[in-house]
Amino acid sequence: MDNSSGGEAFAPANGKWGPLDGHMIHMSYGMSRLFNVMTETVDGVMQGAAVQFPLKFDSSLMRARFNPKDGQLYVTGLKGWQNQRRP
Repeated sequence: MDNSSGGEAFAPANGKWGPLDGHMIHMSYGMSRLFNVMTETVDGVMQGAAVQFPLKFDSSLMRARFNPKDGQLYVTGLKGWQNQRRP
């Protein structure tokens, strides 16, 4: 799903992100995509899954931060070696 990580950020657990409150958001630098990372512990074993958001970006994603004032997610990007638009 990703060939080069742009980092992660955790959505604040303050009610502004609804079902995503406290979830990890993963940025793909190589694939120019954004993912919701879900985890669950079953019988003492941590399991996880990543689901791509239905968003299109023209550049890679990295260095995400949630703004404490407005609660929004901000990311930076960079056009580079592998960020052609993907279907």
